[in-house]
Amino acid sequence: MKQTTQGIKATWGVSIKIPMWINVLWIILVCVGLFAAYSCYFDISGFIPNYTINTVATHYTAWELGARNLTMALVLLIALISQKAEMLKMAFIMRALTEPQDLIVGLITGGTGLSSLILVVLVLVFFIPEIFAIIKLNNLSR
Repeated sequence: MKQTTQGIKATWGVSIKIPMWINVLWIILVCVGLFAAYSCYFDISGFIPNYTINTVATHYTAWELGARNLTMALVLLIALISQKAEMLKMAFIMRALTEPQDLIVGLITGGTGLSSLILVVLVLVFFIPEIFAIIKLNNLSR
């Protein structure tokens, strides 16, 4: 809850000036999510090299991954448009919880087509700023 001159108001409804770097990171994450969704629905090889859709199960899996990425991108977009610190923070938490799982799956399966080192660096390029954004948004919403 946030104390205001009108009394106590839930922080979910409070718009706070969001730093530009968070908005830029957000736009990048939305674009990555939309690209991943498009790739999973229409050309999975653009997202996961050497992935072959040759059964109903692999087709289902690709589309399910597309649905996950589209849903996350839309949640990110809604949070970005809202410019509400609590919504942005929760969406960043969603992303930050996803990054290590994607890393583990990528390392175990080797399915990304990237070397382990490049995969780790790529995940950290997103994960570290997401953590800093969560901390910053948490401080803003107090």
